[in-house]
Amino acid sequence: MAPKEIKTYKCSDINKILLVEHQSFVEEIRASREIIEKRLKLLHTYICCEYQGKVAGTIAFHLDRFDPENKKDFPKTFNEYSGSANNPDANALFVYSLGVVPEFRDGRVAKSLIKSVSEEAAKSGLEFIVGDGRCPSYNGSCKEGISQIIKFKELIDNYVKTSHVPEKNEFLLDPLLAFYHKIIGCKFAWIFPKFIPEDAASGGFRVIGYKEIK
Repeated sequence: MAPKEIKTYKCSDINKILLVEHQSFVEEIRASREIIEKRLKLLHTYICCEYQGKVAGTIAFHLDRFDPENKKDFPKTFNEYSGSANNPDANALFVYSLGVVPEFRDGRVAKSLIKSVSEEAAKSGLEFIVGDGRCPSYNGSCKEGISQIIKFKELIDNYVKTSHVPEKNEFLLDPLLAFYHKIIGCKFAWIFPKFIPEDAASGGFRVIGYKEIK
């Protein structure tokens, strides 16, 4: 693979961001041009990885407050989580989009993007990186070639009924959550139902994960 280049995209790069959106995410959870424009106007950050001028992937985030002991004040929907202005009292980066185009999905692009975000957080003196973990094995997704994992679905449903948080290894039953844990080393904090209802594969759920910056 050719040497990579890490860039920060601006409003003028929106077509490149849209390319990643369309190649990385199923239609029901893609961000539209209007949504991306709104995020950029709110001064959210899109970091991109390119190889010889080809867009390989992007990661997007904004700045906000996070306390792993305080679920009550955490955003309850994806629109709230990904659509807020930067908080001047932020202690965390809220990552809400990590997309890699199919030909670059060997893990290296995702790792490069996560590394760039980690360096940005450390340089800014922040305490946490936070992410909303998608869990498509809850219902499975034919479009993505992901099978339903009944045991994982039962764990999530049991959490809704009892508030019992699954053990770390149980979260790793889902392939995407396992991938996030592998490349980020995150802890899983909470599960939110109806976080993004359009995501049928995940049953609308999101698992909130975080990594402490040391």
